[in-house]
Amino acid sequence: MLGFTELDTIAASLGGESLVPHRSGGGCFVLHPSKELVFLKSHASIAQRDGELGGLNFLRQFSQFRIPEVLGVFDSSIALEYFPTTVHHWNEHKFGIRLAEMHAHPGKEFGLDFQTHCGPTELDNRWNPSWASFFYQQRLLPLLSLIEKKTNRYLPQARESLERAHLSFQRRWEGICSSPAPLHGDLWDGNRLPLGEETALIDPACFWGHSEVDTAMLCLFGTPSRAFWQGYRSVLKEIEGESERRNYYNLFHYLNHWLLFGGQYEALFFRNLKIYLKLDR
Repeated sequence: MLGFTELDTIAASLGGESLVPHRSGGGCFVLHPSKELVFLKSHASIAQRDGELGGLNFLRQFSQFRIPEVLGVFDSSIALEYFPTTVHHWNEHKFGIRLAEMHAHPGKEFGLDFQTHCGPTELDNRWNPSWASFFYQQRLLPLLSLIEKKTNRYLPQARESLERAHLSFQRRWEGICSSPAPLHGDLWDGNRLPLGEETALIDPACFWGHSEVDTAMLCLFGTPSRAFWQGYRSVLKEIEGESERRNYYNLFHYLNHWLLFGGQYEALFFRNLKIYLKLDR
């Protein structure tokens, strides 16, 4: 958390004469320098800060969404354009089209050429030609290892079941993603902001991967509307087995939430893992 001295320094560098910080979501502050709203996003490390800067540029390069402008870069934070949240509706059809258009950009391999984070969790973005290997070795297993380290527990049942799920995925869908897509990586409703006809995206955890990772995350805490799917499917068609793969892809987010928040997410991880393995019978 930023101290008042650092906040005053940042406000002055942005041209503000006074500063009234307000707590906001994600460990951030809303600043009021010179009566203009600025969103200050604090980070635990320079690597996390730089990953967010890279992710915002990545989204700006490959999408037509509104991406907050970077107004200043500081030791442990970045100052961003502030989007007021007074509008509480999306043009879901247009959002679906824009997301599919972003996903339609073709990549060469899975990963990214810089480090990113999902929340505070560091991601392994080393390039990998195999999607099945990348998702298992560089997304799922590292999180399980972090959970074991944090809780001082060895989790053989989780490891064995996760390996079974991976082998099932590899056997059935190794070639499901022949063309990597640019992903937001943490696309839940809290990271998309309604701006009337447009949508802004924030807090990226970007990498090149399977487009269904983003749509699976949209389904994790809610149900995308029919209008969204109509817009999305007007650009990218559904591939058989998507609902089953959704269960597998969301294991990443259940693991990350288990790591960060514990509690119910351990049970939700095992529940979702069992559902996926049952669907494979």
